[in-house]
Amino acid sequence: EAKNTHIKTMKRVSYGFKSFENMRIRIFLINQLINVR
Repeated sequence: EAKNTHIKTMKRVSYGFKSFENMRIRIFLINQLINVR
């Protein structure tokens, strides 16, 4: 439930991203699905 809310919020503010890949990475980072080294 919370992850869906985060993704919907990201979609609202993601108009500035140059590529879908950048948006995808940000979604993973926000939901802590990947770790930053």
